[in-house]
Amino acid sequence: MFKDKKFDYKESLPSYVEDLIIDLGLDIIFSKASEGDEFIQEVIKHGILQSLNDIQTIIYRQEVLKDCINNKDTIKAIYEISLEAIKKEKESLFGIFVKHPDSIVYSSRQVLEDFFAILEKLKNIFIENESRFKSEGFRQLFYRIKTKLSDEYLNKVDSVLKKLRFENGISINAKLSMLGKPSFFQVMHTKKDKQSLIKSIFKQKNSYKIYIPEQDEGGFRALSEIKNNALNNIANTLANTVYYLLDFFNQLRVEIAFYLACTKIYEKLVDITSVCFPEIYPQDKRMLAFFELSEPSLALVKESKVVVNSLEANQKNIVLITGANMGGKTTFLRSIAIACLFSQCGMFVAAKSFKYSLSSGIFTHFKKQEDKTLKNSKFDEELNRLSNIVDFLKPHSIVFFNETFSSTNDHEASIIAKYITESLIEKQIRVFFVTHLYEFAYLIDNLDNSIFLKAQRNKDGTRTFKIVESKPEPKSYSEDLFKKIFNKEVIL
Repeated sequence: MFKDKKFDYKESLPSYVEDLIIDLGLDIIFSKASEGDEFIQEVIKHGILQSLNDIQTIIYRQEVLKDCINNKDTIKAIYEISLEAIKKEKESLFGIFVKHPDSIVYSSRQVLEDFFAILEKLKNIFIENESRFKSEGFRQLFYRIKTKLSDEYLNKVDSVLKKLRFENGISINAKLSMLGKPSFFQVMHTKKDKQSLIKSIFKQKNSYKIYIPEQDEGGFRALSEIKNNALNNIANTLANTVYYLLDFFNQLRVEIAFYLACTKIYEKLVDITSVCFPEIYPQDKRMLAFFELSEPSLALVKESKVVVNSLEANQKNIVLITGANMGGKTTFLRSIAIACLFSQCGMFVAAKSFKYSLSSGIFTHFKKQEDKTLKNSKFDEELNRLSNIVDFLKPHSIVFFNETFSSTNDHEASIIAKYITESLIEKQIRVFFVTHLYEFAYLIDNLDNSIFLKAQRNKDGTRTFKIVESKPEPKSYSEDLFKKIFNKEVIL
């Protein structure tokens, strides 16, 4: 996920993010990507919403994702290996009886034997598939695994772990203090030598054996204390190694889960709509241009082709969208916002081409349902949400408004919308605004670097759901909907 740091899927997200998820219908994307796996859903959620602001990191992640799409079976195998390792640790005694060094050594050794067997499997997968991976991220991972897990190293680890079974007992070297108490404990490697009868008879007696009676609890406690003191350093080393490798497998699981989820979305989209990797530009370039962009959550729900739109809004401060009710304005707005989010996390977008300058933050302010608790008016609720967004806005942010301030009268709403829009533009913040407020559109008609769009409507009232460049009109053609629903002409 990153060249030089870990991806933290537990990092807390800003308060405005929940509105962003609802406004853009992101839950549909999270659900389709995870296919019911709560862990993967949480990972893809954080991966998409933790926007990147560095072009090189985005390109780095794009290349990794391309490798995953082209080698999905290998990626799935790597993910399964990470799950196997985590499961082995959970099934072991490690972490349960870890108060005493001897139990730590015993349980750690068991876990490490499993871990290194799994690491050898992982290494073999990398060796077999290395030539098919091109990204810097995977090349670095493969190099680390191959160099750190050489055959010589694995054989040495295997030898050490076998010795730690202490099949011939534990030999402890210690010094005696002036008071006759043992100190400076050191575990010695014991090797059971085969001796001839003659040698055993004439061997010099320079050691003593002490036998502790079964009933001597104090003697066993003293012996256990000596053993634990001797094993303490070994126990700490083994436990730290287990934690290190467990962290590696957990992080591998997290990061592969993100790419696995992205790959699932890609596979679902590529059969029903165009998909491409976006061209990313610096913030100050203010680029936004796309060809045949679709709304991915809608495509995922319908599982069939949806209407696509194209736009060139380079250097534009505001894009104002008006036109017929139920004409596809909100869907169009969502398609752009989702494409921006996908672009900033290193993903693909649902378009034939997409050029985009990074933003310092992506925000939405969509019309909500009436507050059923009646604690606040709808207008109060709109202002409160807007205030929450303002706290996070920075230059080069982008805000998507959808029918904002529709809860008050048209004149007041237009004046408020005008002042807010002008203030945002003054702070170098790009604005997309879907509105039915003709007066608002008229008031900002003279703003520099603006573009006006509208939902296309045929002469017979049917909607094409296409968004085309056009000046605002002082009507939303709501009579079309009346006629469609009630099958009656409107008499004005």
